Amino acid sequence: AAAAAAAAEAAEVRSRLRSQPMPSSLAAFKKDAHYVLERDLGRYEVLHPSDTPFVGLFKGERVYPRASVVRLMTEERWFRQARCLLPAQAPLKRVPKGGGGRGGGGRGG
Repeated sequence: AAAAAAAAEAAEVRSRLRSQPMPSSLAAFKKDAHYVLERDLGRYEVLHPSDTPFVGLFKGERVYPRASVVRLMTEERWFRQARCLLPAQAPLKRVPKGGGGRGGGGRGG
């Protein structure tokens, strides 16, 4: 029953997305509330689930629903929200630490 409900919801989301006009320029995709290009994802954002079907193509690039974009959080950030990670949970993405390029970015003068 839950799988059928999830499939029905996914079909409804796809039909609603189809009714929304797709942006006509790359700049418009950055601000669009319904669609996103993979290149416009931020450093701490990822498409989840990773096998999210794309809803169209724009100049050869896949267009995804903005609803599939997830903000990544560290274990500490989850802890601050009174939540914890499952013991065997693997990260969706590893973000390298900023190496301090272009002037270091540290405090002080």
